Amino acid sequence: MKIWALLLLIPLLSPVNYVLEVENNSVYGDACRYNIQGWIYVHIEGEPYDRGYQHGYLLYAEIADMIYRWSNVIHNAPFIPHALSADVNSSRYENLSAAFWNQCRRLAMNIFWGSYPEEYKQEVRGIADGAKARGVEIYGRPITYEDILAMNEMYELMSIMVNPQKSVHLLRDVVNALSNIFPSLSGSEEELAPAFSFSHHCNGFAAVGDATKDGNIVISDTVWCGGWWYTYYIAQR
Repeated sequence: MKIWALLLLIPLLSPVNYVLEVENNSVYGDACRYNIQGWIYVHIEGEPYDRGYQHGYLLYAEIADMIYRWSNVIHNAPFIPHALSADVNSSRYENLSAAFWNQCRRLAMNIFWGSYPEEYKQEVRGIADGAKARGVEIYGRPITYEDILAMNEMYELMSIMVNPQKSVHLLRDVVNALSNIFPSLSGSEEELAPAFSFSHHCNGFAAVGDATKDGNIVISDTVWCGGWWYTYYIAQR
C-alpha cells in the first residue's frame, strides 16, 4: 500500500512534460560522451595511453577550440594594439596567434614536461593521437602532444609570464622572439610594464579530524584572478 502511494505521488512531484535531452552522443570502444543541458559527460577507461586516446578522440572539437582560444589571448596584451594592430580576419592576426602558440609550446616543454610522471606523459600522448585521428590540425599542422601539454599548462604558464617577482620575465622573452617575425614589436619594452602587473596567488586548505569542530572534512578555496589576460580567458566553449 505504501509503495502504491509513493508511485501515485511521483507524477505530482515531477515537472510536467519534462524531457531530458541527450545530445552529441559519441562512442569509441568502451568509452563514450554525451551532453545533457550543456554539460559534457565523458567516460574513459584502460591504461594511461588508452584513456588519453579515448579522451582526445571524443573531445577533439573542444580541444581544438580551447587551443585556438588560448593562442588568441596574445592579441589582448597591452602592448599589441599599439605595436602590431591587426584585423581579426587578417592573415597577420593568425600569424601572430600561431607564433605566440609556438612559443607557449616551447616554454611548456622546457618548464613542465620534465616533471610529468610517465603515466601522465602517456596519457598526454594518447590525447594528442586521439585528436589527430579525428583530423585536428593546429595552424595547418597535425596536433601533437606539445599542444596538449601547453593547453593543459596555459593557466600556470600565463601566470608565470606576468609575475613581476620572477628575475626573468618570460613574457619579455616571448615578445623578443616574436619581434624576429614581426619587427614592429621591437623597442616596445616600455609598453610591457603594464603587462607585469602584480598577480595575487590562489589559496586553499583542507582540514579534518581535530582541526575541525565535528571531525568532518572542511575544504576551502579562494581564486584570485589578475592580469590583463584573465578577463579574455575562456576555458571552454
